Amino acid sequence: LCKANLDFHMDASTPINTLIVPLHRTASNTNDKFEYSINMKYVQEVVQMMGDTPRVPDEVERKNFKFRAEDYRDAVVMPWYRNLEQPVFYYVAEILENLTPSSPFPDEEYSSFNEYFIKKYNLEIYDQTQHLLDVDFTSNRLNLLLPRAGGGRRKSATPKADDSTALSRQRQIYVPELMDRHPISATLWNLISALPSFFYRINHLLLADELRQKILVDALGYTK
Repeated sequence: LCKANLDFHMDASTPINTLIVPLHRTASNTNDKFEYSINMKYVQEVVQMMGDTPRVPDEVERKNFKFRAEDYRDAVVMPWYRNLEQPVFYYVAEILENLTPSSPFPDEEYSSFNEYFIKKYNLEIYDQTQHLLDVDFTSNRLNLLLPRAGGGRRKSATPKADDSTALSRQRQIYVPELMDRHPISATLWNLISALPSFFYRINHLLLADELRQKILVDALGYTK
């Protein structure tokens, strides 16, 4: 969803003159129907973040950070301590209520998440009661613009004895205090990712119908 070097341009030559905006729905005062208006607050939050992603908090903000689980449910997050020029976005898959910064780190080289971030990034984690986040990569493959083979790995139906250990090592676990949250929710992010595929296919269906009508008129002599 976040592509650099894109320029918004719309004129008569634009293939699909469609502008998608977020709407705010409110109940009408005069009847049982709903009224819709552009959710400008949401638009402003998204636009402001486009040029400042991820936002890096100062030391005071970090010390005042307090974890709230509701802020991270169905959220899209990104680490602000690395990959600043090309931020990586993640879906929050699960809030791990059994893990905190003092919990054992998956790599035996570090005793805890606290030790890992101190040694690796020289970052002290202030909120020691926050729960950690299990995240998944966001992917533009959801736009389905290119055909892709379904040859992905399949999990064994019968888990092995050491599968739980392997799973914990494969998990991507992050500390909320060290993440920035995108204003777009994970659910909406997924829906938006499918829009290029939707409009691409609708456009080509309309082109096919345009060709069909042209053949009927020019080749077969049918009139509209």
